[in-house]
Amino acid sequence: MDESLQELVTGARELGVEIDCERQQRLADYADLLLDWNQRINLVRVNSREELMRAHLLDSLWCSAAIELRSGGRLLDVGSGAGFPGIPLQICWPGLKVFLLESQQKRSLFLAEAVRRLGLKSCTVLTGRSESMARDVAYREAFDCAVARAVASLAVLVELALPFVTLGGYFVALKGNDVWTEISDAEYALQQLGGAVERVIPYRFTGEQGRNVVCIKKVAYTPERYPRRTGVPAKRPLLARRDLQENG
Repeated sequence: MDESLQELVTGARELGVEIDCERQQRLADYADLLLDWNQRINLVRVNSREELMRAHLLDSLWCSAAIELRSGGRLLDVGSGAGFPGIPLQICWPGLKVFLLESQQKRSLFLAEAVRRLGLKSCTVLTGRSESMARDVAYREAFDCAVARAVASLAVLVELALPFVTLGGYFVALKGNDVWTEISDAEYALQQLGGAVERVIPYRFTGEQGRNVVCIKKVAYTPERYPRRTGVPAKRPLLARRDLQENG
């Protein structure tokens, strides 16, 4: 086992996640495939395989610190990009039904290739915008959990993610060091979308300021008017009561 993979396995064990040999190989294959495609299209900003394993793959597994990932559960990765955190979660919890939602066609093609090459039979790639997909009856309030990483501010993310989550389910966001400012800014959006912050779990990697897992519970149904039309949540986040009258 190479050093970068060993660091991932050790870090996962500290989280209470045991990665067997088969899953180790899939994670290594995923890293290799990602680095290969990253030379052709912009998937992730990374300087080395070691950084990829620690700061992206291991980082993705921190979602498990906030919620129980159970076999048969339905998980949506909103703005999946290069597959974080959805693909590492699917590899380590193969019983999950994981859906990777990505709006950019090139990234969606990579995700489809990764799913095929890694043999992730319970993983589905969805190509489209969150604002549109959340209005599809097949996906609205149809997931036990939604996750997101490095997509947008929390005030924007809750509008993009919570409409997908079933009542009593969770939205888990992996955020950076300035998490409490984001939570404060998202207070009104959470009230409108039916979410409540249940807990925040801090963690850090060597040489970094720190990261946080934000666990949001869906405590009320999301009103039909949300999410607003494509592009509006990012341009006009729900930061104040006036936004209710400017909901696009």
